[in-house]
Amino acid sequence: MAITFADRTSDNPNRRKLTVVSSTNENITALDEIIVDVIRDEGTVSAEGTPLNATTLNTNLAQKTGTFTVDNLASFDDTSGTIENSGIAKGNVVQQTANGVTGNVPSYTGANKTLQNSGVPSANIVQQSANGYANNLPKYSGANKILIDSGVPVANVITQTANGSANQLPVYNGTNKVLQNSGINIGAVQHVDRVIRTQADFDAMISSGTWLDAKSVLIVGGGGSGTGGAYVTTAGITIPATVKNIYGINTATIIPAFIASETTILGYSTSDTANYSYSISGIHIILTNVAPGSVVTYMFRNMYNISNCSAIVDPAITITGSVIGFYYCSNVTNCFASIIGTSGTGFYYCNYLTNCNGTGSGFHAHGFTECRYVTNCIGTGTTTTGCAVGFDRSAYLTNCLGKGSKTSGEGYGFMYINRASNCSDNVSGTDMWGGTNNNIDIESCKKTLTTTSLTTLNA
Repeated sequence: MAITFADRTSDNPNRRKLTVVSSTNENITALDEIIVDVIRDEGTVSAEGTPLNATTLNTNLAQKTGTFTVDNLASFDDTSGTIENSGIAKGNVVQQTANGVTGNVPSYTGANKTLQNSGVPSANIVQQSANGYANNLPKYSGANKILIDSGVPVANVITQTANGSANQLPVYNGTNKVLQNSGINIGAVQHVDRVIRTQADFDAMISSGTWLDAKSVLIVGGGGSGTGGAYVTTAGITIPATVKNIYGINTATIIPAFIASETTILGYSTSDTANYSYSISGIHIILTNVAPGSVVTYMFRNMYNISNCSAIVDPAITITGSVIGFYYCSNVTNCFASIIGTSGTGFYYCNYLTNCNGTGSGFHAHGFTECRYVTNCIGTGTTTTGCAVGFDRSAYLTNCLGKGSKTSGEGYGFMYINRASNCSDNVSGTDMWGGTNNNIDIESCKKTLTTTSLTTLNA
């Protein structure tokens, strides 16, 4: 209800009655009260001010109508059981029903399996199905191979293809130079001076002698002229000392197509023992079609900080020379070598190897030879009539598995080893231990629980 101001009406609006409480004048002690009319006696009035009366108040209030009135104050309405003029929808207000129970409190409804009066869409609420199980929880969908109700876009989920292989894995895109499906720009991962995407790019860089002054190179697999997009080289590749980092993605593979004298397929001219600043990862070399003669071929040479690389000789070719997968490499991680030759060695003169697998096949066949500080590695030698050794003349072996496989001849898992612990044999043809071995932890390096070939250990 609106309020209208009204003046007070009386017979004598200016009359006041004064009551005596106490007095020091003995002549008027009998005077208890006095009635007087109060009249202003202010002297000169310099400003009249605003009269405080009904006319002034009502006039001023009328000017404010439409923007603020007492009628627009929030008030409770018994009929609708809500707060009037509050700007809050009645459906969102907790109301009191006729029987005294509050209404519009969020409550579960079986019809749409959601909380009524909550303002939350049904699809975003974990619901209970008819059988009592939760609904709308993220679950796998065989149709689109994604977790539905998870809020994760399909493009960002690694899915499974029909043949069982992974899909949506990061792959390199040559157009925009990013790893697709990763959301990461290559430039943000590692600084790269030059990206090799085609055989022409590869040839131009190698033939320049300086690798076009690049310090860091990214080689993208699939762009070469060889089988499966491998990059073909017609000569050994010497990496300039100025090139510090080489990265390979999408199975970047190099295939040599030449026969020459002692050859390094990929490597530095000298090992960087001064500051160990080199690093290489994700590069694969396959020796196929062309077999070297009676010379030594090194597939990776003088590398430091080398990881996730492989050196493989195609078993379909016949090799009369010696082939070494990794030669004079240090700090080697997750690398693989499968080498065939008259003498085939996976890793030779390498130090600080972790999680590597080396296999050598031939008359002289060794997985690891003259290697130091070898951890969690597998070494296998395979021969028909010669000598096969998993780990030969190596030192500081921990958690390694060795095998020497032979048709005839000799086969040892470990031979001439200095310091080994927690090492085991993978059913070698002759014995686990061959030659003289020193500083071996006998209890953790037994061929079986009771057999250790004690005559060759710690002599």
